[in-house]
Amino acid sequence: MADKLTPVKLHSHLFSSHVDATVKDIDDAVKIEMQSAAFIDTPNLIDDMFGFQTGALELILERLVAQGSYVYKSSETPSHWKYLPLDPQTEGVLYTPLTQILNDITAACRPDWQNPTTLPNEPPTSPASAEPLFSPLHPFTSPSSVVLPTTTAPDPLSDPRGLLSTPPLDIVWSDEHSKSPKPPDPFISLMRPDIVASFRASQTDAAVWWRTVHIPLEVKRPSDAHAAAVQLLRYVRQALHVQHDRRFMYGLVFARRSLALWHVDRSGALASEVFDVHENPMKFIQIIVGLMYMDPVQLGWDPTMKMYIKDKGGNFLEPPRFSYEITPTKENTIKQYETAWLVSMNKPGTEDEDEPEIEEFVLWRALSLGLRVLGWVVSTLLDE
Repeated sequence: MADKLTPVKLHSHLFSSHVDATVKDIDDAVKIEMQSAAFIDTPNLIDDMFGFQTGALELILERLVAQGSYVYKSSETPSHWKYLPLDPQTEGVLYTPLTQILNDITAACRPDWQNPTTLPNEPPTSPASAEPLFSPLHPFTSPSSVVLPTTTAPDPLSDPRGLLSTPPLDIVWSDEHSKSPKPPDPFISLMRPDIVASFRASQTDAAVWWRTVHIPLEVKRPSDAHAAAVQLLRYVRQALHVQHDRRFMYGLVFARRSLALWHVDRSGALASEVFDVHENPMKFIQIIVGLMYMDPVQLGWDPTMKMYIKDKGGNFLEPPRFSYEITPTKENTIKQYETAWLVSMNKPGTEDEDEPEIEEFVLWRALSLGLRVLGWVVSTLLDE
C-alpha cells in the first residue's frame, strides 16, 4: 500500500506548534544563518547603492545649517550635529537627539521645505554648473523638467535646478526602544528596534506596525559592534518574515558617533565601512536621501505584488495597492496570512518580447506546510 501523504495544515502562522520563539532563539538562528553570509567593511557600498550627485546633498546640508541642525566648527567646538552628544557615555542619551536629526534631514530633503529667515555664515560652496543634474541610479528630475538658472541670483537655499523635484517617499523616524512595533500575529516575539523609519501614510496612531517598517536602526556602544549587528539582523529577519512583498532591506547601526549601512536579503548581508557622522555629514545625508528618493524597488519592495483590502466578510473593498500605501487595520495586518495579494508576472514565452504579456494571479491566503515553508492558495485573476 502506498504511503499516505501528510495533509496540508491551514495555520495562520509559519510554525506547526503554538510555541512562541524567544528572542534568544531568533538570535541563535541569526548567528547560524549569517555565520558565513555576513560581511562588514564593504568598500564603496554607500556610493555604489546611493550614488546621488553632490549638488543635491550640498543643498540639503545648507538647509540643515540654516535651521541650526548642523553646526560648523568654531574656536570652541568642532563641526557637529546639534544636540547629538560628541562623547556619549550611554546609549540612552542618543535615542531622542538622533531621532530628531533623522527627521530634520528627512524634512530638509522634501521639495516643500520652507526657507528659514536666517542663513548660515559659512554655507558650502555651490556645485559647478557643469555637474550632471540627475543621478544614474535614480533621477531627482528629468532633463525636460530642469529649471535653468536665471540671471537673477537665486535664494541659496531654494532649488532652482530641480534637484529635489521628484516626490520622495513619505517616511518618518520614531524612537521605538521602549516599545515594540505591533506584531502581525500573536506567535511573533515582541522585539524593540531602537529607531525605525516607517511610512507616514500608514500611521493611524502613535504605534508602528512591523508591516510598515521601512528601515530599522540599532544604537550601540562601539565595543558591542557584534551584538549590534546581530540585533539589527534580528529586526530585519522579523520584517522580512512579515513583509511578503519585500525582497531585501537596508538597516543602520549607530555606535557612539559612527554609522554603518547594512544591505540584507534572504541570502546574506553586507555592511559598509563605518564613518563619523559629525565629521562626514554629507555621507549621513546621502544615506537618508537614498532611503527617500530611490525607487521603492531599489529599496527592496516588490513591484509585482499589491495588497487587497477586505471587509470582515472577506469582500474586497477597493482595488489592490502597494502595502506601504495602506493604513494598517486589524483586518489587513493582524490576519496577515489571510491577506490576499495581486501578483503580476510576464506570461511564459513572452519574456523576450519588447512588450511581454502580463499575467495576474490572486494569492488568496497562505498555508503553513511546516517550518520555514509557506505555500499559497492561488488563482488567475480571470477566475476571481
